[in-house]
Amino acid sequence: MDSLSSLASLTPEQFFGGVTKAGKALAAAEKKGNVPKTKNFDFSVQETCCVCQKNITPPLKVLRCSACRAPIYCGRECATKHWKYPPPQPPGSIPGPTHKELCPANKRHMERREYYDGVLKSFPWGRLESDATFSFDIARGRFGVFGGTGTGYWSHRGGPIPHSNRGVMESMLASSPYGATIMKAFAAFDHTDGADLLGARHLTDVQGWKLEPAFIPYLNFPSTDKRPALVTSALNSWDCLAKLNFPDTPNSLKSAVLSQNSGFAQV
Repeated sequence: MDSLSSLASLTPEQFFGGVTKAGKALAAAEKKGNVPKTKNFDFSVQETCCVCQKNITPPLKVLRCSACRAPIYCGRECATKHWKYPPPQPPGSIPGPTHKELCPANKRHMERREYYDGVLKSFPWGRLESDATFSFDIARGRFGVFGGTGTGYWSHRGGPIPHSNRGVMESMLASSPYGATIMKAFAAFDHTDGADLLGARHLTDVQGWKLEPAFIPYLNFPSTDKRPALVTSALNSWDCLAKLNFPDTPNSLKSAVLSQNSGFAQV
């Protein structure tokens, strides 16, 4: 119950502020060229069995499908069960697919993992944790744009309710003796994604992106001579970037432009 009490007393300011502080500390350590290999700088996620939802901690070891290497299991029993049957679902919900049905598609996706890792690492803020995951929360935190209200285009819910639709979870909590405590935490973090865009006036480029000027893809320019040249061909090399009227563009931003045109846009 102590963990539930802590959850109920956690405020959005504490949660978003803590992640932002960690993200900025990581950025500062990277700038110095010395990121300590400690838990404070490892933002891996807790590995959980996709069938029984048990946290996989020592002495348990993660077991993966030998064919696709995608799902995580706490042991052979759950892996065998998932091959023929979908994971347990709350009453009234639609059963999901079995792993036998998903395995071929999972394998195709996992075969491209190395490619996507390369695209991610091409960005200055691209970083894989010790469990090979990427923390988008930490990435936003290092730029000070992780949160709900007041974060412009990045305005998004988070914390205990990272998803918009929590209907199934609410039905599960209705029968829980701690449901009221958890729902109290949900209420504190409730937020309409993109709420900052619902104001009476449109956000300016600066208000919306809330980043350093060098990283803002401006749409509005104070004068025509400051507008970048129109580029109609693909930007797939450093030389191509000379077509852009940005002589002082940092390499970090050029790298982002190249990565987006060579990778993400084709996915």
